[in-house]
Formats: sequence, structure tokens, C-alpha cells
Amino acid sequence: VRHGWVPPRDWEKGAVMPAEEGCALLPQVAHTLGYYWVEYRKDVMGLSNADSFVNERGVVIVSNSMGTSREGMENADCVKDGGIAFNLRRALAERAQTARDGARILMELIDEWGYAPSGRAYTIADKNEAFMFQLVRGRHYVGARVPDDAVVVMPNHYTFHTLSDCPEMFYSKDIVSYAVEKGWYTPKASDYSDFDFAEAYQDEKTWKSAGNLLRQKHGQRIVLGRDWDLEREGTPFCVYPHKPIDVET
Repeated sequence: VRHGWVPPRDWEKGAVMPAEEGCALLPQVAHTLGYYWVEYRKDVMGLSNADSFVNERGVVIVSNSMGTSREGMENADCVKDGGIAFNLRRALAERAQTARDGARILMELIDEWGYAPSGRAYTIADKNEAFMFQLVRGRHYVGARVPDDAVVVMPNHYTFHTLSDCPEMFYSKDIVSYAVEKGWYTPKASDYSDFDFAEAYQDEKTWKSAGNLLRQKHGQRIVLGRDWDLEREGTPFCVYPHKPIDVET
């Protein structure tokens, strides 16, 4: 990794954020916050979807792979001007005053430009709150404020299921209707109460892969202090420990 501090800066009107080849050039805001940047490297290049940030307001931005979504990379119409990839995390670092502000910015950027990669999970946190968004290529996502008494285990596949997994949820307005249109979800209930985001949007090979399921089961065993039955208890977004977690563990 490479570590660096990027100071706050004022930008001239008309400035844009440089982007990967084929991705959208986002208009820059007038003033950007300073941030500490951890750049993950591969050979001589940075990894577009792996860097982490913490800005001068104490907002942290990290991400995890979501494997492969069902939205095809060949579908150019689901993004604007190539969509946004690395600059999603950079924009959050430069602009978010709080984690909740970062959640708002993320949704606005995805609604406008669309997400370029196949899928990714973004965690935005400060000392008071944490939010996770699980993105699909294009303009589709589900997010939540992580409950204060819950722990999220991230196994590198989609883990949101219903649109009420947590008390405070966020999602694209057409998250259900788009899945129906694409043939990824066939409603069995007239109120769509059987909709499962992970099942509808995840490519099955990366959702039910042995490594991901083992990782989730092992993480939840550590958190809960007991074995987790994936067949009976499923693959939830978060779990609720019965006692405080030993941080050293």
C-alpha cells in the first residue's frame, strides 16, 4: 500500500475530477476536504476499487467486493458517460461532512451517473454512525444504517435480502420493478413481500460459492460465540451479539 495526505483545496469553476479511461468526468465542487489516503497497489498501478480514506471530519470510506452482479458489463445504457468507479470513494472523502452526509452523496452520485463496475459494497462511517450500501452496476443499490447493537459480517457477496432488513433502509426506487423486468425476480406475492435483493441481483456463482459461505459462517461464529446454521438461519446482512464483542478477538 501507499499512504498519503491530500490537503483541502479550493477549485476553479468548471474543474472536473480525472477518472479512469471510459469513466465519467465528474464536476468538482468548489471546496474539497483534506483526507488521509491508503492506496492499494498492483504492480505499478493502483487498484481502482480498493482504496480507503478518512477525511478531516473523521468520515471513513472503505469497500468490499460483491462478486459479480447479474447486470451485464456490456449494458452501456445503465450508466451515464461510462459511469463512476474510483471517483465515488474520492468524492465521498472530499465532500462528506458526516457519515450520513456521505450516504446522501453516494446516492445522489449513483442516481446521476450510475456505478461502472459489476458490484461493490461501500461502508461509510464516523464516530456516531455507520452505513453500508451494496451497489449493482448501473443505478441500483440497497443500503442501511447499521443498527447500533448489530455487527455486519462482509463475506464478499450481497447480504441484503428484504427492504426492511434494518430499521433505516435506502434503495433505488425501481429496485423491485427492474428485477421483474429483467426476469431476475418473479413475484409470488402481490405485495412483493417475497422479494430478495441478494437472490435477484447476485450472480449465483459468486453468491453461493463455498469460500464466501464459509467466510460468513466463520465470521458470525466469532461474533455470536456459536456455530451459525446457514441452511436454517440464512445469510443475513447483520447479526446481534448477546454480549459486547472482545475487540482483541
